[in-house]
Amino acid sequence: LGDDWGGELEHEQQKAVLRDSRVFIYGGTWPACYTLTIIEAMMTGIPVISVGAKSHEGDRTDVTNTFEVPDIIKNGENGFVSDEIDKLHEIVGELLNNQKRAITIGQAGRERAIELFGKETIARQWKEFLG
Repeated sequence: LGDDWGGELEHEQQKAVLRDSRVFIYGGTWPACYTLTIIEAMMTGIPVISVGAKSHEGDRTDVTNTFEVPDIIKNGENGFVSDEIDKLHEIVGELLNNQKRAITIGQAGRERAIELFGKETIARQWKEFLG
């Protein structure tokens, strides 16, 4: 981002920026199936919009088998996923112009993130894994 990079944020600053923003656009990563950034964003209740698996096909041919964001986000219910740039643009506009819808989507995303990545869920998974 060059000069547009705002610098590193402390944890509380990061949470405040996410809470105060109207949408979070997730570009995904490869080879990771998802990253902490999408979890952190969803946990704050900001509505998340993500590119889909096809957006990463140039990186690796089997990415559709490893990119898990479409399994985390139920499109139109707790966030949005699409490989169509025009559709993503339309969704951003919708959420910016309809705060009630944005809040509903963001809250549903937060609930999904807690379901999948909340402390109790993760603690139980570690206990099961470690025996």
